[in-house]
Amino acid sequence: AIGAMSLFTLMTFWYFWRRINSATKQLHAATSQYSEGNLAHRIAPLSDFEFQYLGTALNGMAGQLATQQAELNEAKRSLEQKVAQRTEALERSNQKLAQVDHQRRQFLADISHELRTPLTIIRGESEVLLRSKSAQPSDYKEVLQRVVDEVQHTTALIEDLMLVARSSAGQLKLSYHQFDLKNLLSEMQQIYQRKARDQQKTIILNLTTQDAIIDADERRLRQVMMILLENALAYSPSQTQTEIQLIMREELIVIKVIDQGMGIPENEQQQVFERFYRGNRGQTPGSGLGLPVAKAIIDGHGGHITLQPNPTGLGCTATVLLPILGTETT
Repeated sequence: AIGAMSLFTLMTFWYFWRRINSATKQLHAATSQYSEGNLAHRIAPLSDFEFQYLGTALNGMAGQLATQQAELNEAKRSLEQKVAQRTEALERSNQKLAQVDHQRRQFLADISHELRTPLTIIRGESEVLLRSKSAQPSDYKEVLQRVVDEVQHTTALIEDLMLVARSSAGQLKLSYHQFDLKNLLSEMQQIYQRKARDQQKTIILNLTTQDAIIDADERRLRQVMMILLENALAYSPSQTQTEIQLIMREELIVIKVIDQGMGIPENEQQQVFERFYRGNRGQTPGSGLGLPVAKAIIDGHGGHITLQPNPTGLGCTATVLLPILGTETT
């Protein structure tokens, strides 16, 4: 009886030890996984109620920790993204400030360079007249007329520089209203036809049959056409023709000024819109501000302007794209 009881006790002890040992191994393995960061690990169902309760509690704890860790990671990613966005915005602001400072320096340099010549002329003419002891009233009148001409030239130069500078800074103010662009182009063709005829040149007009009502600054667009037609006549030899085209598209108006002049090299197609750039056109009189002013006006309207050589290799085409509806009203 004692032997049978001892064997039963031993077997009972071994049975419970095996169950406890299996449960503790699973619990120990789970805690090892959690300590290594594997919060996705889960404890399998245990047979004993006490161990099952402990396993369920550990599984719940791991799930909560995993959720909190995911939220922390998401918050970290969001914070890093915001920091990156703010850093990028700060870099853009710094670049814009640097660009504005560069434009300011360039603007002052341009003014000082371009004003030096007319001021020198005004001073020289005045000093010569003041030193003259036998000057006649006609001499004073002649010198004053040259001074007035230089002042007018200088005033126009400063206005053009200010317009380009305001456009670069995004501060160009335009006065929008609706008008018929065909009337404007017809008027400009008639005005410059007389000038072209004196130079043995012609200007033809090719208008669309559609209505060309546009919401824009009429005075500024007139200035653009004056610049383009002046250039077309200045760089074209006699016995040539300049064509003005007006094309209507869905939401755009296309204006083309096609000349038969000296053309433009490919490497200068963008440079001609820089202030005071002359390139191979330097022999033609001018301040080098015409096309930059035209670009500033067109950019202010939300449009686009290009200058490209003609496919025939003779002359070039100035193309202006304008939205039919104005981008703003001031």
